[in-house]
Amino acid sequence: MKTDILAPDEAALQKPKEGETAETLLRREGVFFFKNIAPILYLDAIAIRRETRKLVAAGQNPWQTMGVRKIWSHWLVRMKIFAPNYRNRLKKRWQPIPGSWDSNRLLEAEGVFKMADVARQLPSRDASIRRQAKISPHAWDVMGVWKDPESDLFWWTWPASALGSRACGTTEE
Repeated sequence: MKTDILAPDEAALQKPKEGETAETLLRREGVFFFKNIAPILYLDAIAIRRETRKLVAAGQNPWQTMGVRKIWSHWLVRMKIFAPNYRNRLKKRWQPIPGSWDSNRLLEAEGVFKMADVARQLPSRDASIRRQAKISPHAWDVMGVWKDPESDLFWWTWPASALGSRACGTTEE
């Protein structure tokens, strides 16, 4: 009786191809270094490590559950298991602001952005917008700004009506 130690998709270390999109990367099989795929998938290393610690504390194996493992000082990702997990739970609802955008282009765009990124593009100060969001009882409806309790960050949706209130993690009252 022959038993394989590694599954066929675990046997080879892969590298992302030049200019590869997130969707094509997620469709590939193999093991990748986390540092190589993080910029393509906009992954937060701290959030991934936190998630693996939670799985270990719950008695689960992160490699089998989430497709992430640390070997020596390298974090590895098994795409066959990681891709569905990423699509269901880790995919960001926000998009980064390209460096080529000016404030006019940002105001024409639709989507969810980090407030810190928006503040770099707009002439108003980040602190004044956050303060207004904190004191306004309906900041989501009026300004499109909210604070996510999970990430402890402020988010900006433009236009405010572009996404429903569920997009920011709040519920309708």
